[in-house]
Amino acid sequence: MTIILIIFCIWGASALIHSVREKRANENAQRIASEQARIKREMREMKQRANEEAAARIALEREQMRQAREQEKLAKEQAKQAEQIAKHEKRISDLEERMAVAEEEIEFQSQQIERLRAHIEHAETERDACAYGSTNYYKWDKKCLALEKQIHTAESKMAKAQYIKTSAAKELAA
Repeated sequence: MTIILIIFCIWGASALIHSVREKRANENAQRIASEQARIKREMREMKQRANEEAAARIALEREQMRQAREQEKLAKEQAKQAEQIAKHEKRISDLEERMAVAEEEIEFQSQQIERLRAHIEHAETERDACAYGSTNYYKWDKKCLALEKQIHTAESKMAKAQYIKTSAAKELAA
């Protein structure tokens, strides 16, 4: 009976050891499974954060590209406006110069007309002092005709200059 008791003790101890080992194995398996689940969860969270960061980076790059395009468009518009302003300023400068030249031409032609009228007056006086049909009469008459033509030319030039001045002044006012 002692043998049976010893065998029973050994069998009981063996069952107890086997039970403890099985319990430890189950605890280890559970611990490993929970650790794996935690690692999977952390990996999913890291992947999600990485995707969110990539999406944010892409959105930022798109916004930067949009702003760059907008700035480029703005720069083109500013360059176009600057070009238009330069053309406008050149046009104003040209018109002012045309007005100044026209004013000088008007002044010159009015002085020229005054001088020519004084000459024609003298030539008519000389012509009228000569006998009609004489050589001197025709000489002075020809001189009067030439002076009248010069006066007419000067008046035409002055009228043209006045028109240029008036047109330029209207354009400047517009």
